Amino acid sequence: MIIYRPQRGLLSEAMAEKKEFSSIKEMLNYLVKEHKKAFDINDISITYYAYDERISWETFIVTVAKYRDEIFEHPQAIGFCTISSRSSEDERR
Repeated sequence: MIIYRPQRGLLSEAMAEKKEFSSIKEMLNYLVKEHKKAFDINDISITYYAYDERISWETFIVTVAKYRDEIFEHPQAIGFCTISSRSSEDERR
């Protein structure tokens, strides 16, 4: 399971918008659709970032190399994700 949260000013805002996916491909397709095809799947990178003890995530940063017609010299963050073998449903039990 993949849990994704968008880049926001506050962690609480980002966590309120988190989404769960069964695969990375499902998350990537969601991101392309959510951003109205401002980039395609090949423009997205997922790189290990850090352990975030605030939310107990091994965190990966999700970046894009371009957005619409703008190509970035340095990829820009659009969100963060974690990869888990458990679903939220499992964690509630």
